[in-house]
Amino acid sequence: MVINVSVFSSLPALRFIKMYDNPLACDCSNADFLQWMQNNNQTLVVDAHRYMCGFPLDKKGTRFLDFDYHSCWVDVSFICFISSTCVIVLTLLTSFTYHFLRLHLFYAYYLFLAFLYDAKERKKGSPQRYDAFISYNVHDELWVYREMLPVLEGEQGWKLCLHHRDFPPGKPIIENIAEAIYGSRKIICVISHHYLESEWCSREIQMASYRLFDEQKDVLILVFLEDIPAHQLSPYYHMKRLVKRHTYLSWTHAGQHPGLFWQNLRRALDTPHADLACDCSNADFLQWMQNNNQTLVVDAHLYTCGFPLDKKGTRFLDFDIHYCWVDVSFICYISSACVIVLTLLTSFTYHFLRLHLFYAYYLFLAFLYDAKERKKGSPQRYDAFISYNVHDELWVYREMLPVLEGEQGWRLCLHHRDFPPGKPIIENITDAIYGSRKIICVISHHYLESEWCSREIQMASYRLFDEQKDVLILVFLEDIPAHQLSPYYHMKSLVKRHTYLSWSHAGQHPGLFWQNLRRALDTPHADLTSSI
Repeated sequence: MVINVSVFSSLPALRFIKMYDNPLACDCSNADFLQWMQNNNQTLVVDAHRYMCGFPLDKKGTRFLDFDYHSCWVDVSFICFISSTCVIVLTLLTSFTYHFLRLHLFYAYYLFLAFLYDAKERKKGSPQRYDAFISYNVHDELWVYREMLPVLEGEQGWKLCLHHRDFPPGKPIIENIAEAIYGSRKIICVISHHYLESEWCSREIQMASYRLFDEQKDVLILVFLEDIPAHQLSPYYHMKRLVKRHTYLSWTHAGQHPGLFWQNLRRALDTPHADLACDCSNADFLQWMQNNNQTLVVDAHLYTCGFPLDKKGTRFLDFDIHYCWVDVSFICYISSACVIVLTLLTSFTYHFLRLHLFYAYYLFLAFLYDAKERKKGSPQRYDAFISYNVHDELWVYREMLPVLEGEQGWRLCLHHRDFPPGKPIIENITDAIYGSRKIICVISHHYLESEWCSREIQMASYRLFDEQKDVLILVFLEDIPAHQLSPYYHMKSLVKRHTYLSWSHAGQHPGLFWQNLRRALDTPHADLTSSI
């Protein structure tokens, strides 16, 4: 049973109420009644302690006065607002992350896996079983078996690891890849279009990149089977970075001298892990070399850089370690936070304020032009400027011009006919709007969807707002429901405030339509009215 408290307010003479034999609903629908029972000083609720709950079933038989109604006053609208805001922000962040950071996240994920594996292998101290791991796509397997293996394994005697031949079955693929990469001295990546599009090949080179980054040694050898332009490498940003920073071998450039190709590959496999890494990973060592007074570093001036490539061959002592103490992580944090906030603001502005900004921009242009024209004191050359879409041009030339120019004798401005060539379009529009007594907008669905028509009516709206005169005449060629005008808020605002003419309603009496239009053109500049 649910009690409506408003009943009691209409009974000011009520002094007693007795209803303990009725099973009451102990839920929020009776919260107002329970609060009234406890707080009112006018009506005595007889035997209130005997009132019992009849609904819901889990409260059946309990006392009505024991029901806690405070939970009913939760501000549901505020919770909905917070929830919807969180969902919107989360959606924007997810969209931003997916579109701009997904490759970096995948890369970071596989770097993390490689880091875990690297830490595990270092604890084990496992020896490297292979001279090189060959990372290639299945479409290039024929080249690997026919061209590469006979030379590298047959003639040069290297011990190679190939996933189709040497991966133990039963193990997870990602674990086999990590073991092959860390169980080999070098990693040879056989690059082709198929390789770039392969998910597993991408994971192999990502893990190899981590080892390159971690050990600071030239463990990675890139062999290109095909010529791949730089712009095609852009979606594969880790590959593009490797190609920029490392010399690679090209099979297509080997031409008639494949022996030189294999000789260069042998030299790459022979290269010992060499000279010092001239980057921040060795900053502490360089600082120690320069400052320690206990240990003599023999021939320190002869130490050279082996990595990165732009410093290769330079003296290790010449490496500037001071820039390594910049708090890069803090800078990255601030930068990423600014990017996220800017992205959210941009997205919010684009979705909710772009129409207002466009409108304000064109109002500002019109304001500048208006100020310039007032200084000039230029006379108005036309009775009316006709703003219309090209799809409606046939109606303008067949129906409107014969009446307004032919019969009624008005001087009209039409953009296809009267705009001087060579001038910027926006300047022609402003000249026409401010050089005419009136502006007639011929509205249709095509007109609403046109960018230039939108600019014309925005400037006309500014003139209407600035001069406070009925200079704007709206002519609807089609019936357009109000909800379809919603996205065009300046048009919706004009329709609400001004009477307009409708060609579709002219029906069998077009003469009345043209008569009303003539009256609108005849109207002297006056204060704004709501109708023609």
